[in-house]
Amino acid sequence: MPCKDITDIVVVTVDHDDRVADYTLHKRTCGGTVGEEKLIGPWLFCRTAARVMATSNEEFLIKLRAKSDLTESLAVKHFLAVRTALKGMAGEIAGGVNDYCTV
Repeated sequence: MPCKDITDIVVVTVDHDDRVADYTLHKRTCGGTVGEEKLIGPWLFCRTAARVMATSNEEFLIKLRAKSDLTESLAVKHFLAVRTALKGMAGEIAGGVNDYCTV
């Protein structure tokens, strides 16, 4: 049975040096992954949270060098989810229960 809830859950782990150490992006109701799990891990891990938050969509796509349109689309979804979560954690955007991103 297909998952009808389009809500995603992103979990981001930042280490004591403010570097992204891990992340996951899953569907809320069915728990399925969104594309390959940790799809942007090779680009993301060990970058500072501040650097990720400052990265534009265009800069991310240039560095990514996706092999297909589907991979690019899914990678952008991962990137935007992680960047939004980091901005919520940093207080740069609202993160309450009624906001786009809840922290």
